Amino acid sequence: SRQSTSPDNSRPRKLEKGEIPEYPDRALSPTEFKALAFINANVMKNLETFSANLLNHVNPYTGLAWKEDPAIITISLINEDTLTQVLRNSSFARALYEKEFEKYLKREKIAVTAADRNQQYQRFLSEVYLRGWRHLSRFMRDLGVKAPLTDLNYINDIPSALLRNNLDFVDVHSYWAHPQFLGVDDYLARFPR
Repeated sequence: SRQSTSPDNSRPRKLEKGEIPEYPDRALSPTEFKALAFINANVMKNLETFSANLLNHVNPYTGLAWKEDPAIITISLINEDTLTQVLRNSSFARALYEKEFEKYLKREKIAVTAADRNQQYQRFLSEVYLRGWRHLSRFMRDLGVKAPLTDLNYINDIPSALLRNNLDFVDVHSYWAHPQFLGVDDYLARFPR
Protein backbone atom coordinates (compact mmCIF):
# COMPACT_ATOMS: atom_id res chain seq x y z
CA SER A 1 0.00 0.00 0.00
CA ARG A 2 1.17 3.53 -0.77
CA GLN A 3 0.07 4.48 2.75
CA SER A 4 2.84 2.56 4.48
CA THR A 5 6.03 4.15 5.66
CA SER A 6 9.14 3.68 3.61
CA PRO A 7 12.52 2.71 5.06
CA ASP A 8 13.97 5.53 2.96
CA ASN A 9 12.15 8.59 4.32
CA SER A 10 14.62 10.91 2.56
CA ARG A 11 12.51 10.81 -0.60
CA PRO A 12 9.18 12.62 -0.95
CA ARG A 13 6.16 10.36 -0.95
CA LYS A 14 4.73 10.17 -4.45
CA LEU A 15 1.04 9.64 -4.93
CA GLU A 16 -0.17 7.31 -7.63
CA LYS A 17 -2.75 8.15 -10.28
CA GLY A 18 -6.20 7.68 -8.81
CA GLU A 19 -4.99 7.55 -5.22
CA ILE A 20 -7.38 10.44 -4.58
CA PRO A 21 -10.77 9.26 -5.97
CA GLU A 22 -11.80 12.66 -7.38
CA TYR A 23 -8.75 12.65 -9.64
CA PRO A 24 -8.61 9.15 -11.20
CA ASP A 25 -6.25 10.22 -13.99
CA ARG A 26 -3.97 12.40 -11.92
CA ALA A 27 -1.14 11.75 -9.48
CA LEU A 28 -1.18 14.86 -7.31
CA SER A 29 2.15 16.63 -7.03
CA PRO A 30 3.42 17.45 -3.53
CA THR A 31 2.39 21.09 -4.07
CA GLU A 32 -1.12 20.10 -5.15
CA PHE A 33 -1.44 17.69 -2.23
CA LYS A 34 -0.44 20.42 0.26
CA ALA A 35 -3.05 22.80 -1.09
CA LEU A 36 -5.88 20.32 -1.57
CA ALA A 37 -5.58 18.83 1.92
CA PHE A 38 -7.41 21.91 3.15
CA ILE A 39 -10.39 21.72 0.75
CA ASN A 40 -10.76 18.05 -0.16
CA ALA A 41 -11.83 15.51 2.47
CA ASN A 42 -10.22 12.58 0.62
CA VAL A 43 -6.86 14.34 0.43
CA MET A 44 -7.08 15.11 4.16
CA LYS A 45 -8.03 11.47 4.88
CA ASN A 46 -5.04 10.30 2.80
CA LEU A 47 -2.79 12.59 4.85
CA GLU A 48 -4.28 11.30 8.10
CA THR A 49 -3.77 7.68 7.07
CA PHE A 50 -0.18 8.36 6.04
CA SER A 51 0.48 10.28 9.28
CA ALA A 52 -1.04 7.54 11.44
CA ASN A 53 1.05 4.87 9.70
CA LEU A 54 4.19 6.96 10.09
CA LEU A 55 3.66 7.97 13.72
CA ASN A 56 2.41 4.57 14.87
CA HIS A 57 5.59 2.97 13.49
CA VAL A 58 7.44 1.32 16.38
CA ASN A 59 11.17 1.87 16.62
CA PRO A 60 12.58 -1.69 16.91
CA TYR A 61 15.45 -0.46 19.12
CA THR A 62 13.41 1.48 21.69
CA GLY A 63 10.07 -0.28 21.44
CA LEU A 64 8.40 3.15 21.22
CA ALA A 65 6.03 4.34 18.54
CA TRP A 66 7.36 7.46 16.87
CA LYS A 67 4.40 9.44 18.23
CA GLU A 68 5.62 8.79 21.77
CA ASP A 69 9.38 8.81 21.19
CA PRO A 70 11.00 11.71 23.11
CA ALA A 71 13.66 11.94 20.39
CA ILE A 72 10.98 13.43 18.12
CA ILE A 73 10.67 16.81 19.77
CA THR A 74 8.43 18.61 17.24
CA ILE A 75 6.23 17.84 14.26
CA SER A 76 5.48 20.06 11.30
CA LEU A 77 2.08 18.99 10.01
CA ILE A 78 2.62 19.86 6.33
CA ASN A 79 6.02 21.18 5.39
CA GLU A 80 6.09 24.56 3.64
CA ASP A 81 2.36 24.68 2.95
CA THR A 82 1.66 28.42 3.01
CA LEU A 83 -1.41 28.54 0.77
CA THR A 84 -0.51 31.77 -1.02
CA GLN A 85 2.76 30.18 -2.11
CA VAL A 86 1.56 26.70 -3.04
CA LEU A 87 -1.31 28.16 -5.06
CA ARG A 88 1.16 30.28 -7.04
CA ASN A 89 2.89 27.04 -8.01
CA SER A 90 -0.12 25.01 -9.16
CA SER A 91 -2.68 26.23 -11.67
CA PHE A 92 -4.64 23.01 -11.02
CA ALA A 93 -4.99 23.71 -7.28
CA ARG A 94 -5.53 27.42 -7.89
CA ALA A 95 -8.52 26.68 -10.16
CA LEU A 96 -10.06 24.42 -7.50
CA TYR A 97 -9.57 27.12 -4.87
CA GLU A 98 -11.23 29.68 -7.13
CA LYS A 99 -14.29 27.41 -7.32
CA GLU A 100 -14.31 27.03 -3.53
CA PHE A 101 -13.94 30.80 -3.15
CA GLU A 102 -17.03 31.38 -5.31
CA LYS A 103 -19.00 28.90 -3.16
CA TYR A 104 -17.75 30.67 -0.03
CA LEU A 105 -18.88 34.08 -1.33
CA LYS A 106 -22.38 32.73 -2.08
CA ARG A 107 -22.66 30.87 1.23
CA GLU A 108 -21.52 33.89 3.26
CA LYS A 109 -23.50 36.31 1.06
CA ILE A 110 -20.42 38.44 0.40
CA ALA A 111 -20.52 40.89 -2.47
CA VAL A 112 -17.03 41.31 -3.87
CA THR A 113 -15.81 44.27 -5.83
CA ALA A 114 -12.64 44.51 -7.89
CA ALA A 115 -11.22 46.75 -5.17
CA ASP A 116 -11.67 44.25 -2.33
CA ARG A 117 -11.43 40.89 -4.12
CA ASN A 118 -7.85 40.20 -3.01
CA GLN A 119 -8.69 41.06 0.60
CA GLN A 120 -11.74 38.77 0.55
CA TYR A 121 -9.73 35.99 -1.10
CA GLN A 122 -7.02 36.26 1.57
CA ARG A 123 -9.69 36.12 4.27
CA PHE A 124 -11.10 32.99 2.62
CA LEU A 125 -7.63 31.37 2.48
CA SER A 126 -7.04 32.18 6.15
CA GLU A 127 -10.37 30.64 7.17
CA VAL A 128 -9.72 27.54 5.05
CA TYR A 129 -6.23 27.14 6.48
CA LEU A 130 -7.30 27.65 10.10
CA ARG A 131 -10.13 25.11 9.76
CA GLY A 132 -7.68 22.58 8.26
CA TRP A 133 -5.02 23.28 10.91
CA ARG A 134 -7.51 22.75 13.74
CA HIS A 135 -8.77 19.53 12.17
CA LEU A 136 -5.30 18.08 11.58
CA SER A 137 -3.87 19.13 14.95
CA ARG A 138 -6.91 17.60 16.70
CA PHE A 139 -6.33 14.41 14.67
CA MET A 140 -2.68 14.32 15.84
CA ARG A 141 -3.64 14.84 19.49
CA ASP A 142 -6.30 12.11 19.24
CA LEU A 143 -3.62 9.87 17.74
CA GLY A 144 -1.59 10.40 20.92
CA VAL A 145 1.01 12.87 19.65
CA LYS A 146 2.30 14.98 22.52
CA ALA A 147 5.11 16.83 20.71
CA PRO A 148 4.53 20.51 19.92
CA LEU A 149 3.00 21.01 16.47
CA THR A 150 3.87 23.65 13.90
CA ASP A 151 3.12 24.54 10.32
CA LEU A 152 3.15 27.56 7.97
CA ASN A 153 6.92 27.39 7.98
CA TYR A 154 7.53 29.09 4.65
CA ILE A 155 7.01 32.69 3.58
CA ASN A 156 6.94 35.64 5.93
CA ASP A 157 3.83 37.66 5.24
CA ILE A 158 1.20 39.29 7.43
CA PRO A 159 -1.58 36.70 6.88
CA SER A 160 0.80 33.87 7.83
CA ALA A 161 2.08 35.78 10.84
CA LEU A 162 -1.47 36.23 12.11
CA LEU A 163 -2.33 32.56 11.60
CA ARG A 164 0.86 31.46 13.38
CA ASN A 165 -0.69 32.63 16.65
CA ASN A 166 -2.64 29.34 16.59
CA LEU A 167 0.45 27.10 16.40
CA ASP A 168 2.24 25.53 19.35
CA PHE A 169 5.42 27.25 18.16
CA VAL A 170 6.71 29.00 15.06
CA ASP A 171 9.32 27.51 12.74
CA VAL A 172 9.98 29.60 9.64
CA HIS A 173 12.32 28.42 6.90
CA SER A 174 14.54 30.90 5.17
CA TYR A 175 17.29 29.96 2.75
CA TRP A 176 20.53 31.69 1.98
CA ALA A 177 22.52 30.30 -0.94
CA HIS A 178 20.22 27.28 -1.05
CA PRO A 179 21.95 24.47 -2.96
CA GLN A 180 20.50 23.54 -6.33
CA PHE A 181 20.45 19.93 -7.47
CA LEU A 182 19.29 18.37 -10.71
CA GLY A 183 17.08 16.00 -8.75
CA VAL A 184 16.68 14.00 -5.57
CA ASP A 185 18.86 11.19 -6.90
CA ASP A 186 21.69 13.63 -7.64
CA TYR A 187 21.47 14.97 -4.10
CA LEU A 188 21.28 11.54 -2.48
CA ALA A 189 24.19 10.24 -4.57
CA ARG A 190 26.48 12.56 -2.57
CA PHE A 191 25.94 10.50 0.56
CA PRO A 192 26.98 6.87 1.06
CA ARG A 193 24.17 4.49 1.88
